[in-house]
Formats: sequence, structure tokens, C-alpha cells
Amino acid sequence: VLGVAYMNFTGDPQGDGTVYAFRANVPGTAVNIWKATSTGWVNIPLFNVVSFTAAGTAEPQDGDTLTQGPATATIQRVMIASGTIAGNTAAGKFVVTTPTLGFTAGAATTSSGTTLTLSGAQTPIVLQPDGRYEFAKYNFGGQAITRRLYGCDGVNAAFEFDGTTYAPIVTRLSPDVPSHIACHKNHLFVSMGSSLIHSGPGTPFRFSAIDNGGEIATGDIVTGMLTLPGAQTTAALGVWMHTTTAILYGTDLDTFNFTPYNAGTGSNAGSIQNLYDTFAFPDLGIVTLQTTLNYGNFNASTLTKNIQPFINQQNSKITCSSVSRSKGQYRVFFSDGYGLYLTLANQSYLGAAIVQFLNPVNCVDNDINAGGEEVTFFGSTDELGYVYQLDAGPSFDGEDLFAYFIP
Repeated sequence: VLGVAYMNFTGDPQGDGTVYAFRANVPGTAVNIWKATSTGWVNIPLFNVVSFTAAGTAEPQDGDTLTQGPATATIQRVMIASGTIAGNTAAGKFVVTTPTLGFTAGAATTSSGTTLTLSGAQTPIVLQPDGRYEFAKYNFGGQAITRRLYGCDGVNAAFEFDGTTYAPIVTRLSPDVPSHIACHKNHLFVSMGSSLIHSGPGTPFRFSAIDNGGEIATGDIVTGMLTLPGAQTTAALGVWMHTTTAILYGTDLDTFNFTPYNAGTGSNAGSIQNLYDTFAFPDLGIVTLQTTLNYGNFNASTLTKNIQPFINQQNSKITCSSVSRSKGQYRVFFSDGYGLYLTLANQSYLGAAIVQFLNPVNCVDNDINAGGEEVTFFGSTDELGYVYQLDAGPSFDGEDLFAYFIP
């Protein structure tokens, strides 16, 4: 299991979420998306993409029928990347069902009255394996039913997903395989290497400068991004790199200001989480933004300096991390099955506990269910390809728990 997400796409605030798993197929040649249901896991089909230019006359809509001669298909997602309908210059891609006959390059129409030119035949969406999925949950549409899951994995294009339709997003990266993603101040941010790029405001499919998209050269390999807690009014996006932490201030292309925060202390990928402060895991050990500001790149900045041998052993094995707000814990997981839980109360560090899983935690997601309870799900690297729920009982999927305490 390469990625797991718990999402409620229904628009009903009282509705419960659904667990989705991004899982490599048995031959290891592609990734499939699965949905948990009351009767078992159901595979979600991937559709096709077809490129278009010169769209005009009327705005194409999701659910329209795309017609070219005898060939027809249903448009699952409209992704306009540039131009305008009014100017007959809109261009981008459609996610479509498999047409009755294949599309070709040439004129086409939609049932909303759009005229356009298809660039060629439809192409089936195929996801390559071996990536590490990272997700951001956001609502660019403003309505309850337009909440979406955005993601990337370092192997495929970034994407938008609504529980039914997987829509690949074309950015300005080359190759277009971003590793990290964030939604911040109505912009979609993605990164690859030391390039950090963002979409225009409210337009996650538009990344051109004409549409107020942009690119920032960070000077180091980006390892993660996260909107800082308490920063909604000041609009601060934390950007972590291997050896540096920076903050992007501002709300749009005109006001963005990329500012180094602490040179010498960055973070390993997969370890950045918000609790009362932002936690990260550079090579020296777990830090918060406040401790890195106060102590810099020194062992005194780490909360875990009393277990330094364990930190030195595990800092290259981080797979993912999460929090438990109900228990006041920051949790980080490792490829060998170990985990590290830091417990905090009243914004004070109480201590750290080392845990070990029978099934290593390879990916994890944490959210709130319809009953207001916190739920955490993880996928593992075991051969069964299961998704597990954390904090759900007194055993490891039926196996006894083994624990000991050294005073």
C-alpha cells in the first residue's frame, strides 16, 4: 500500500468518511485505487485523458457529453490549463470515459455547446508504481461537495481526486513528477527537487504566470510543506529542505516573500506535522519551529536528545508521520517497523516512547469521523496489502501486544 486517505466527499457534514488505498497491483506494474465499502474493497476505475485547444462559445461542464462525429464519451472532469472561453483560446485536458469510438485530432463539441479542437486520441490513465504518496485535502470550489483530495508521489503527475474521478494535473515541472504537495491560501503548491511552484488562486489546474502561477527556487531539496498553525491571517507556509527551513509569507504572487527561517536545520521527508507547534525530524532528532529558532543546528534544539542512539539508528528510515490530537502525540514511523511517539500536554513535552509494529507503517492518514472521533489508518508493506486502523483495540490485528517499561 503506497498511500491511504480517509475522506468525506459527499458534502454532508454529518456523513462519515471513506478509506481509499493506493495500492500496487500484484505484478507490481501499476497502481490501483481501492475504496473500502461495507462489502469489501472495490476497485475505482481510472478513465482516459484527451487534450484540447481553441475551446470557446460556452463553458464545458463535468458530466457533458463530448462528441466528435460518431465518437462520444462522458466528461468526468474539465481541466482548463490556459486561455479563456470568451476568447476561444481555452486549452487543457478532459478526463473522459472510454468513447464509443476512438477520438482523433480535429473539431469536437460538448453538450453544453462548447466548440473545441481535440489534439489527438484519448489516452488511458495508468499510474506507475514505486512512488510514495503524499496528500492534501482542500476545497477550491467553496461548496461542500467540492472538497477534493490532491496528491503526488514523485513518480506520476500530481492529481485531483473526488472519490470517483482521478484527474492528472499538468504543472510546469520537467519531468512533471512532483514529490511534495500543499494547498495554501487558495493555491496548489507542488515541489520537485529545489523547485517550488504554485497555481493561480482558486485554479489548481492553471500554473502559468499569466494566471498568477509562479515558481520559487529554494536553493535546496524540498522535503515538505505545511501551513503553519495560527498563520491563517499572516499566511505563512513552512517550507522544509534537507538543511534549511524557510517560510513563504503572503497571499498571492504579488505578496509572496520566501524567507529563510533557520539555515542549518531542515527536515527529513515524511516527518512534518502540526500539533500546537510544527514538528519535524532532521537528522539530529525531532524539533519544533520554536526550538530551531532558539537553538539552531545543535543537539539542544531536539526534543529527543536523551534517546540519541535510537535517533541516529532510525533517522534514515522515516516513512511517514501523523498526530493524535486526542492523546497529544506526534508520531513518526520507520521502514523497519519501529515508531516513535512524543507525548505533549499544555504545550510542554512530557516524553517519548519507542513502539514496534508487526506490520511496518508505510503510509498513514488521520482525520475526524462523523461522530467527532479521531481516526487513523495506515498501509503496510506486508504481502497481504492490508489497511489497518490505529488505536482501535488491544491487539495487533488479533496478535498479542508485548510491552515493557524501564523506570
